[in-house]
Amino acid sequence: MALRPVTLRCPRCGNYLAAVPIPGGPSTWYACPHCAAPVPVVGERDPPPLFSWEVFPQVYPPLPTPRGASPKIAVVTLLALLAGALVLSGLAGYLGYEGASALSPGSFSVHGIVFGVSADGKSTVPLQGASLYLDGENGFVARTTTDASGRFAFPAVPPGGVNLTVSYPGYSAVVEELLLAHPFDTAAGGITVTMTPGGGADTATIVTTPFSTLESLVADLWSGASLFAITAILVAFGAEAAARRRRPALVAASGSAAAISPAVVYFLGLQVVYPDLVYLSSMLIGLGAMAAVLTAVPMARTGPAPDR
Repeated sequence: MALRPVTLRCPRCGNYLAAVPIPGGPSTWYACPHCAAPVPVVGERDPPPLFSWEVFPQVYPPLPTPRGASPKIAVVTLLALLAGALVLSGLAGYLGYEGASALSPGSFSVHGIVFGVSADGKSTVPLQGASLYLDGENGFVARTTTDASGRFAFPAVPPGGVNLTVSYPGYSAVVEELLLAHPFDTAAGGITVTMTPGGGADTATIVTTPFSTLESLVADLWSGASLFAITAILVAFGAEAAARRRRPALVAASGSAAAISPAVVYFLGLQVVYPDLVYLSSMLIGLGAMAAVLTAVPMARTGPAPDR
């Protein structure tokens, strides 16, 4: 069947021209006889094209081949994940050990001094004869009074949470909540109690620990150890994937997990027991964020890589 010419209008000069399309093929360019501008002529195709670049492929330049992550970036990501897994494993082991140590038998000394604020509120003096009552969570109970210098001592107190109640005529009673444990002894170094003038019904409560009982301390230590251990395993899998240059989504997820894992420290209040955890947390945040960003940016540019 002979091909019939079609009538076109030049987009530059507006004049008409006749051209013969090639059926089923790409667009054919003809020069306008009036202004020599190139005019595309597209033949019939079944099914019809869906995109303009299919109709006019000559108009669009070829897309560059997407590039994956640089080998140097992959090495940095791997090292960051390995360091994060090492820090997480060390934290898990250390907190687990401290939780076990808190359950070991032993005794503690609760001692200190009691001061009273003068009526004008400008000075304090040691209070002789102040009554002290110590009540432990394990049933331990003891009483004593302060000496001439206002000092007191409770020897051989079992580990656990204790309440120390101090009373003196003409002053408001004071209750201090303490925790006696090997990793976190809030009575270590002595206690200073300052009492203010007031009625006998007034009581001031001083909380010196976020852990009211030994059980709560051990539970938080072992919970932190378990969460750090699980995160360390996930980060180790991410490091293995980074070494093989596979599963970038897993690598980014493991880095993100390492970056948010320090939230466990603050959620459980462990930074009160171990202030140095704040520095290790900052290290984990940096290592995890580095691995996650170095993996996520190439993924966003090139899309998910197929598994081999």
